[in-house]
Amino acid sequence: MGACFGALLPQSCAPLWEIRGVLPKRLILIRHGESEGNVNRQIYETVPDNAVHLSKLGWDQGQRAGQVLFEIVGREPVAFIASPYVRARETLNAIKKGGDFNMQFWHEDPRIREQDFGNFQDTAKLMSEFKERKGFGRFYYRHPEGGEAPSDVYDRVSGFIDSLYRSFVDHPADNYVIVTHGVTMRVFLMRWLKQSVDDFNNSENPDNCDFVVLERCLAGRKYKLKLAQVVKPLTDPPTVLSAMPLRSSGGQSRVIRDDPPPSQ
Repeated sequence: MGACFGALLPQSCAPLWEIRGVLPKRLILIRHGESEGNVNRQIYETVPDNAVHLSKLGWDQGQRAGQVLFEIVGREPVAFIASPYVRARETLNAIKKGGDFNMQFWHEDPRIREQDFGNFQDTAKLMSEFKERKGFGRFYYRHPEGGEAPSDVYDRVSGFIDSLYRSFVDHPADNYVIVTHGVTMRVFLMRWLKQSVDDFNNSENPDNCDFVVLERCLAGRKYKLKLAQVVKPLTDPPTVLSAMPLRSSGGQSRVIRDDPPPSQ
């Protein structure tokens, strides 16, 4: 018997999502809003990367991203998948405040987390690693002490994409929205669009709450890059560094805010 069990089941080798015709109309990638770590890198010396919150501007960006997203999808069914990092989950909370979404389901997936740079990060040492990375090649440079290279992120994102097709079958929706991180977005596009390592090395991270919209061609399996970087309406000044105090999580459970903290 061949892989298709002869001619008995002529469609049995076709992917289930293709047989059922459940590919979403759009895949939308959104980078998290401005975080406290984007404002003050020293925070990573005392706060785990996964526990860093959004800044006030990041909450504003997230809600505006939700408004723009709702302009795109309206009341069409939408599914959300988010990185488990606090800043990504808080961005999703802010996005959901921006529109009356017809949300079918949401879940978090650790495979679309940020590239790991090690545990608590020494700022001066990390800057030295960034300089060394330029000579080594960005895609393959692995940060020491438990860190990752983008090539490692590519491997786990590839597994995520494989399970994403199963999710299309189990949870069909016209729109799949993925709230994640800059490098993760770039390797997702590299994998999905079959781009090269050179394409990755020549790309840069999107800005906070920037969009990438992949729209499915009519009656086809392929997606085209419809638009990118559509959220640029904010005129707020950068968040003041001193407004973001350093703190340790103390090993406690995640604190994911539903709303921005009161103004200081």
